[in-house]
Amino acid sequence: MGAGPDMTDLELEIKQVRRDKEAAIEAEDYEIAAGLRDKERQLLAMKATRQQEWAAANLDLPSLADRLHRLSDEVERLRRLLGQQDSGPPQDGAA
Repeated sequence: MGAGPDMTDLELEIKQVRRDKEAAIEAEDYEIAAGLRDKERQLLAMKATRQQEWAAANLDLPSLADRLHRLSDEVERLRRLLGQQDSGPPQDGAA
């Protein structure tokens, strides 16, 4: 398990778009700057999505251990409930 997904391609593209956006602002070409701003937002959203997908697919060991512990507790609780139902009084006239 690595420290995260490879974002090199997106990070380079985001940096380039930011530089281009700043250059467009300096040149007072606000239409181009607005388009680049939108492109930057799109790239940032793609980066966030990629990070979330990676995180969901690569849970860390403490998280997995915690989930396993909670599932074990829930299974034990359900076993006790089933045991109580099996040893309970007969229902609806059953003898």
